[in-house]
Amino acid sequence: MQLTRDQKCWVLSIGLHALVMLIFFVSFPKKVANPDMIQVPLNIQRVHEIPQPKVSSKKKVSKKALPKATTKPKPTSLPGDRIQPAVSQKSAPIYPKSALNNDWEGTVKVRVSIASNGQVTGIKIVSSSGHAILDQAFIRSIKKNYQFNPKRQMGENIAGTIVLSHTFSLKEAN
Repeated sequence: MQLTRDQKCWVLSIGLHALVMLIFFVSFPKKVANPDMIQVPLNIQRVHEIPQPKVSSKKKVSKKALPKATTKPKPTSLPGDRIQPAVSQKSAPIYPKSALNNDWEGTVKVRVSIASNGQVTGIKIVSSSGHAILDQAFIRSIKKNYQFNPKRQMGENIAGTIVLSHTFSLKEAN
């Protein structure tokens, strides 16, 4: 039977440890009790304490003197909660070729509905760029290239909306 490298290392380690322990025990002789020592018996008594009766005070405390029990308000949010969905990944939309040829520019503003699992459930144009082709390019980009973290309330993912905008500018396109 052939031993692997790890098995050989273990065997060597165990052998070295056994050798060191053998040397240690042989080099230090056991101490033998000194016969000159005298053993003296000790009387030890266990003392039991008798519990004292509790003294009750006969003072009456009015209810006005007692502090009112305060209830802690329940938290309205937890760490990591989001008041609205957040964009986790995005990329700029492709500037449509016909819009470039016609020198069309504008800002598109949309309201995106996000489900509790982070998927886009709807997109509505809030303000148009003035050119439908630019509006559709931005919507297409949101559907294909954007990823969202849903709204989070009390540690639970819930549906929400977020408003996004993009400006199509010929200066940035070149």
